[in-house]
Amino acid sequence: MSRPIKKSVHIFFPEADCRGEKVTLSEDFYLKYAFKRNVSVILNTYGFDHEKRFNSAYQKNEYNDQCFIVMDTDITATRDNINAVKKNIGDYQKKYPRAKMILSSRSFETWLCMYNHDTYTKPFTDKSQLLKDTKFHDYDKQEVWFRKHATELFENYQNAKQASIKSRKLVFSSHNLDDLNLESHPGKFDDRLLHMIVPVTPYTFFDILIDELME
Repeated sequence: MSRPIKKSVHIFFPEADCRGEKVTLSEDFYLKYAFKRNVSVILNTYGFDHEKRFNSAYQKNEYNDQCFIVMDTDITATRDNINAVKKNIGDYQKKYPRAKMILSSRSFETWLCMYNHDTYTKPFTDKSQLLKDTKFHDYDKQEVWFRKHATELFENYQNAKQASIKSRKLVFSSHNLDDLNLESHPGKFDDRLLHMIVPVTPYTFFDILIDELME
């Protein structure tokens, strides 16, 4: 009897630097060390320089593989880049309409804040404050930190997930966006939705990516 074919998951990080085949980004380190050995799918990640390979996998769509694009809003404290951010995210969503967009506002560290808060809803002021709010074992964006804390990050992700869902609900409600039902994923981030949510902070949909990897 032939073995069942494992599904592949392809995750593209447009903002990630690369060293040859290696992606050098906190999100990738997090997935690589905390989750790759704990999921039943084949996990493939791609940085900016690897877009051709991601596009090839996206177009091939073998065995109904899943494709994700992971991005931060990266809005500045003065919010003078909001229109550019909307366009950048929107362009990737249009280019890969079947890929599920995983946004974090203002950055991935919002997801790490969920590990040590029942909810995290502090409006963004600057990145240094967000990094301080992680309060998570002297957090460091370097690969060695994620390797050291991999087991703890995996074992406690369910608590972070619940905090993320509750926080999204509270944050979007405070901006009168309850009708968008963004405790779950909206499916596609079209221009209308991006116009409404890019200026909002903080929130993350990273829990949805983890849920789908763990299915």
